[in-house]
Amino acid sequence: MPPRLRKNDNARIEQYQQKVKRFERRHHVFAALLIGSAIVLFWRGVWNLADIYLFPNQDVASAVVCIVVGFIILYLRDFDLKEFLK
Repeated sequence: MPPRLRKNDNARIEQYQQKVKRFERRHHVFAALLIGSAIVLFWRGVWNLADIYLFPNQDVASAVVCIVVGFIILYLRDFDLKEFLK
């Protein structure tokens, strides 16, 4: 059974969220580095798994297949990346 929220728990959560937003507004560079690092680490893990399971011990074949799959995904999406720039 999940724990029940008390009346002041919602207020504490809102206060924490406001503190995080204030921190991000004050420290743009740090927040950008933190988020950028998280994205790089995520994709590093994805590529490492692809190298291990897609074509083990064949780095060139693995890289070529990843590039082709990436282009196919972009083609199917009509290269429409403008929605991410909003």
